[in-house]
Amino acid sequence: MKVVVVQPSLEDFYTTPHRLSAMGGFSIKALLEKQGHSVTLLNFPLIPKKPRRKPLPEWAGHLTPHLLEEKGPVSYFSRWYRWGAEPEEAARLIHDENPGLILISLFAHAYGEEVFSLARACKAFTGDKDSVPVFAGGAGVTVRPELFTVDPHIDLVLAGEGEVLFKDYSLAELILMAGKGKRLIRADRYCSSDEMVPLFSVTGGGKTHVQAASLLSRGCPRGCRFCSNRLTQGERVRRLDEETVLEGFECLLRSPQLGREKKLTLDLEDDNLLMNKQYFLRLLREFRKRWVSDGRPEENLFFTAENGMDYELLTREILEELVSSGFRQFNFSLASADKKLLARENRFFHPGKLGEHLDYLKQGSIPSVTYFICGLEGDSRESAAEALFLLDSLPTRLGISLFYPVPGLEGFTGTDPLKGNPPGLARGSMAYPWNGSLSTLTLVTAFRLSRFINLLKDERAFRDHGDLIDLIRRENRLYTYDLQGKKIPVPEQDGELVSLVLGSLTYQRSC
Repeated sequence: MKVVVVQPSLEDFYTTPHRLSAMGGFSIKALLEKQGHSVTLLNFPLIPKKPRRKPLPEWAGHLTPHLLEEKGPVSYFSRWYRWGAEPEEAARLIHDENPGLILISLFAHAYGEEVFSLARACKAFTGDKDSVPVFAGGAGVTVRPELFTVDPHIDLVLAGEGEVLFKDYSLAELILMAGKGKRLIRADRYCSSDEMVPLFSVTGGGKTHVQAASLLSRGCPRGCRFCSNRLTQGERVRRLDEETVLEGFECLLRSPQLGREKKLTLDLEDDNLLMNKQYFLRLLREFRKRWVSDGRPEENLFFTAENGMDYELLTREILEELVSSGFRQFNFSLASADKKLLARENRFFHPGKLGEHLDYLKQGSIPSVTYFICGLEGDSRESAAEALFLLDSLPTRLGISLFYPVPGLEGFTGTDPLKGNPPGLARGSMAYPWNGSLSTLTLVTAFRLSRFINLLKDERAFRDHGDLIDLIRRENRLYTYDLQGKKIPVPEQDGELVSLVLGSLTYQRSC
């Protein structure tokens, strides 16, 4: 059967390479090709490559007072963009492939509206609702499949991992069930290690450099109340066989995008890399060994870990090996600096250990970003300020994550987990007060303050924006630049949080 697997276009203020990886789509493509099907993957966020500016959706109107025509180191988001083709154009490209089945893979529930508009466009393209079946699945569908079953343009909703669903059911069986009115198929288990497919997805690059993403394992036993990993992958960790991973890596080396003269940065997207340290380190050594054996310069291979570098599990020896292996940046997660709040969220708090790791990285001039979450249940101005104070004192850049819900997380369950709001409002960029702990005003102000502290930490930027820093200090309020470079006050800001934070900063460059 001819199958078209689709990662829909997306809209947001910004995007990141790992959002564009289409890892789920690549796994489905590999699974179905093993069964003898002809599969085309259309990763629409990369078609075309440049985003287009779009009007802000109505449901994001609460952000309007905070969206300025601005630029510079203290700015918030300002423009809404679309990555990928409009639904009608996407439907045309899909039908140009003459599919017998369309599979839409949604990686995050917050972008669910795009599934509805794409399915509707695919049906409208032929004018015959039943001409080409449209199925929807992926992590974003799995957490709340009932929402998608009510859409008449989606013939069947698949909830769970593709390795299970497409092993337990053939495509012919699924199409037959959809034709008889079946609306939802749920996987009754999580896939085992030997069912997992090795994935290496090229996410970007240019003339001299390629970015790619991979996933070595699934599942996480941590049980953090703000993380959805366990909802879609379970609490038991399963790891790919090492030789299978290395076969996938060698296939990546043979890809046409990765010429021998190019550099490669491989982002490992696991949530639990250090839960089996020896497995992880052996693979890093083998990646480098096979890279060099392929006649490539050793210094041209780099690694990053977007989610999986748990500072609590790091030791100095492991950190040294990771640096020598080619890790070019480290991302850590603090979650919060409030001990009581962390205890409720099932998280640890060891700032001294984190500081030791960051000091070592600073000595080697290796950049790091440490993230905290703003807007958790029980958060307050004081707890947000406490996180800002702590990260200001450490040699790391700040990364602020504004809380967003995923259906199934504590407090967001039941038939209406988002409390009547559309999925799109659950984007992290929305600064929506989901837990009622911090207002949009406070969340956006905390975002700007994080950027201001990073300005203080950047020696060159500190020097270039000295007048802006002095103005903010003197006026005890936030300023930004308009598009002509003129300093203007931020009209909407939480004055209490600003005073609380600015009054405690030393204005010393700390990294």
